[in-house]
Amino acid sequence: MFCLVLRGVFLMSVCFSPLGLATSDSSRGKDPYLWLEEIQGTRSLSWVNRENHRSVKKLSNMKGFTKLKDGIFSNLSSKNKIPHGQLYEGHVYNFWQDQKNKRGIWRRTTLKNYLNSEISWEVLLNLDELSKKENVKWTWGGVTFLRGGPSCLIALSREGRDAFESREFDLQTISFSKFGFTHKESKGFMNWEGRDSVYMGLNFGKGSLTKSGYPRIIKVWKRGEPFENAKVIFKGDENDLSVWAYRIDHPLGGATLIERSLSFYESIYYIKNKQNQFVKLPLPKGATIYGVMGNKVFVHLKDDWASQNEGWSMGSILVLEKDKLIKGQIKGASFYRPNEERFFEGMSFLKDGVMIHQIHNVTSEVIYFKYEGGVFLSPKKINIPKMSKVSIGLGDTYENISFLSFENFLNPETLAIYDLNESTLSPVATKSTPPPFSLENFTVKQFWAESKDKTKVPYFLIASKKMVTDGKNPTLLYGYGGFEFSLLPFYSSTVGQHWLKRGGVYVVANIRGGGEFGPSWHQAALKKRRHKSYEDFEAVSEDLIKRGVTSPKKLAIEGGSNGGLLVGVMMTKRPDLYKAIVCQVPLLDMLRYSKLLAGSSWIGEYGDPDDKEDKEMRPYLKSYSPYHQVRPDISYPDVFLLTSRSDDRVHPGHARKMAKKMLDQGHKVFFYETSEGGHSGSGDLLEKSFTLALKFSYLYYSLGFSDEL
Repeated sequence: MFCLVLRGVFLMSVCFSPLGLATSDSSRGKDPYLWLEEIQGTRSLSWVNRENHRSVKKLSNMKGFTKLKDGIFSNLSSKNKIPHGQLYEGHVYNFWQDQKNKRGIWRRTTLKNYLNSEISWEVLLNLDELSKKENVKWTWGGVTFLRGGPSCLIALSREGRDAFESREFDLQTISFSKFGFTHKESKGFMNWEGRDSVYMGLNFGKGSLTKSGYPRIIKVWKRGEPFENAKVIFKGDENDLSVWAYRIDHPLGGATLIERSLSFYESIYYIKNKQNQFVKLPLPKGATIYGVMGNKVFVHLKDDWASQNEGWSMGSILVLEKDKLIKGQIKGASFYRPNEERFFEGMSFLKDGVMIHQIHNVTSEVIYFKYEGGVFLSPKKINIPKMSKVSIGLGDTYENISFLSFENFLNPETLAIYDLNESTLSPVATKSTPPPFSLENFTVKQFWAESKDKTKVPYFLIASKKMVTDGKNPTLLYGYGGFEFSLLPFYSSTVGQHWLKRGGVYVVANIRGGGEFGPSWHQAALKKRRHKSYEDFEAVSEDLIKRGVTSPKKLAIEGGSNGGLLVGVMMTKRPDLYKAIVCQVPLLDMLRYSKLLAGSSWIGEYGDPDDKEDKEMRPYLKSYSPYHQVRPDISYPDVFLLTSRSDDRVHPGHARKMAKKMLDQGHKVFFYETSEGGHSGSGDLLEKSFTLALKFSYLYYSLGFSDEL
């Protein structure tokens, strides 16, 4: 389950020296730009500051830049946003940022009050005030509640890093607990074992982390005892991805689990028995436990599983008997099975039922299974808008209240609150975001491109209804294609106001490597099949040109993280197809990625460049590694490389080295590195607005928009 959290954000980091320089390897002497991997090095920061100044000076000097930046900030900090909440023991908790609270406030209200159109809030924590008081740029990292307890654990991140501090917070006195549980900055976890003890997987010193920088050791820390006296209860291997310990609560009965993640896609589970011992569960390594209801354990399969006389198929959800699993036995049945058109995306547990999010033709569907009289009744479909994405909110498994958010490319979010105690599946309240401008003149269409191996690849096109197919439309194509992450229809007021409204066309490609069509769609582009993702993206690009939507002189592409690698590959593979490249927090050096920060945790996705048994892997990775494929004698489109100094997932050295190398080869490069925000760009809304304004300014400049923004 915790691997799902990692996969969703594409993840974290290994130990490095105070300068952020990775450990030495045989390739070190061959790369003249390794000094840029020193995150806080004097020479590297001097170079970063010069390049930041050069790019900012050019892009922020366009007429109307300040108006553009202010408009983006107004969108991001709007009071008209939906205050999404987490329901827990009768209260709805919400983290909120606006023009006044730039770093944000954490607040709560009662469920009854939350259902009203006007909500009165009780502020629990003000991050702007805390940051000023402690002289630290704090970013909200989330909260872990304790069932029936007066306290919770709050995670705080410095400048948006993945590493965080935990602090126990008293929900009665509305203050940090004076002698509560806390730990210094670290990656990993702190979760409740009980009211007076916690599970911890942190950086305890030498040998406590895996090579990926995640916890290898789990300890139990009891209230009142010294931190260093916490008892070790589990040890993983240094070659594992991570180990995690957590509780799953449900009124019918829950479970306490240890998940030993061997990679992003393989885990071994242990469950706590009545003797307070953790016993290994007989599940395939590709299985994921999603939840527990009494004696029922819900398991999702990444691969086909033949167990005893049962043949369970890839993508299915099984319900297995907990007491049998504890004894090393398998007894259960298939609960949900995908078909050729519908695929599992996620699920949520309620007091008396289960909600499943499935994908049909790259859009969301939701079905509800009510639990009554000891059995699950036939599922009922919940009506949602067509061609939309659904997000299932953080609910309370002791309630039958569910928060569902719907959005699509042209319609802002609507939050529907369902009371599933009622016989009808209709929301008891809704909250919506007013669109910032009229959407009636725009349309969404889905097309299919044919990839090199004849696979049909879908993409969404959002444009004006009056768009002329003359090849002259400025077009921004976005993609990701990795880690089984599905790109479903989403709403972006920033894209709408600052791209579509200005006459641009926006396109989202659903290439292989993602999860839009289940595990097989992802597995089709794993490791030495990675080129399938790039062939798919190339096919979508060519299809747009073939249809007359755009032309190479008007086509820009954008991607971040794994998507940054995608657009970096496309720049070096097909420079003739594009005019502009927005490459954000990217991987680019595929021969050293596994040595930089969290890189080794992604070997399951890309393969190991230092695999001594597979001699073909390193040459394969080098064949598409943008850092190794860029050439001085080839003309490339303009590229804008964006990264963050506080990114402790993907090393900023990827973007730095690529920018420096391309500049030395004589290519045109824009570069900007933020000082905070981390990998996800969280934190101060002003800095985020400035960075987005630079991006749009670059796109306007590259694709020939007027100088007036």
